[in-house]
Amino acid sequence: MKKKIIVLILLFGLITLFTNKVYCQSITITGGNITLTIETATAGQEPGPVKDESTGLIYQYVTLLLPLRYKITVKTNLPAPLYTITVEAVNLTSSGDPGDAQGEVTLLNNTVSYDLITDIEGGTLAAPQHTCTLKYTASATVSQGTGSDVHTITYTIVKRVSLIGGLSHEKNAQINETYQGTIFISNNENEPQEVKIYQTDYLFFSDGTNIYGEPGKTPRSNANWITFSPYRLIIPPKETATINYTINVPDDKSLMGTYWSIIMVEGIGEVHPEALTHPEEGKVLLGITQVIRYGIQIITHIEDTGSRELKFTGTKLLAKEDEGRIFQIDLENTGERWLVPFFWMELYDEQGYYIGKFEGTKMRIFPGTSIRQRIDLSSLPGGKYMALVVADNGDEYVFGAQYTMEL
Repeated sequence: MKKKIIVLILLFGLITLFTNKVYCQSITITGGNITLTIETATAGQEPGPVKDESTGLIYQYVTLLLPLRYKITVKTNLPAPLYTITVEAVNLTSSGDPGDAQGEVTLLNNTVSYDLITDIEGGTLAAPQHTCTLKYTASATVSQGTGSDVHTITYTIVKRVSLIGGLSHEKNAQINETYQGTIFISNNENEPQEVKIYQTDYLFFSDGTNIYGEPGKTPRSNANWITFSPYRLIIPPKETATINYTINVPDDKSLMGTYWSIIMVEGIGEVHPEALTHPEEGKVLLGITQVIRYGIQIITHIEDTGSRELKFTGTKLLAKEDEGRIFQIDLENTGERWLVPFFWMELYDEQGYYIGKFEGTKMRIFPGTSIRQRIDLSSLPGGKYMALVVADNGDEYVFGAQYTMEL
């Protein structure tokens, strides 16, 4: 006898975030509600996966200042899903650079967020609007039996590159100093939009994982220094609301370097009752609600203190489909203060002649976090090369390493 596995994907309306008067970030889910049904096979056979590509994202980051890069991460709220659900950003389109899709992501549990799209182009008031399709895949095995999973899948937009304002508020402060800030939230829809505001810690790593942990728990969290209001609000159509926060730096002479956390602004939509019901006899029900949130990084530097240290790890040469090569390297901040280095590589041939300079991107690296840089070397002919890899923090702190490679 065949059984059915039902997957429901339910959608919310979204808000636009202004973290000050010259920045605007927006990310919107497109498409209607989704129901996926897996017809399980007869005894001795496993059911095939079911896919859906009827929803997508529209995303944009606008600033009056310099161009920047940002990323979108994804996570589920379930600690241990019974059945497998994956998501992938496909069909990326834009008049600019819509970013790098990171492939199919399996939503394993609620402790980790995964990079979905990275290195997305933002910029001035003419910044491009990007779009993508969300490709969901649901799968189950006969041995998993019937039951239900009710997911809340959250998409978070965070900034990758250093630029004061926008999705980060940065301040050089003294011990025992108090300072304030304001976040502006705009509802561009024709209906009222409810939002909730809360705090998390934030760590990210070169393998694409992100941890939005309980506030105040990581060693360099400043979440306990922050008070804010309101915690929840309803924004009328076409209007703007504000969130005010105050940071009280403790009177602690041992504080050195950079401390940070996140204020999350998350849209609240209608909860559809069909996502919360028990499955019918012989069916597996997966209810999936898609949620958008904005992570505003609140960063406090204790004056000019803290060691600056950077470790180069995990170098690889990756093959491209067109037989080209990409140089990949991971960078880990092992110091006490954040670094925002510009990354490049100088290449020399076997005789020591200079071949050229190949540039990466400028990315922030908080203490205890790591990032991944990739440089396309497909324009080079095969052969042996010496590479001088440089991470220039834009001040007296410049880090380098030397490698040999064969293309």
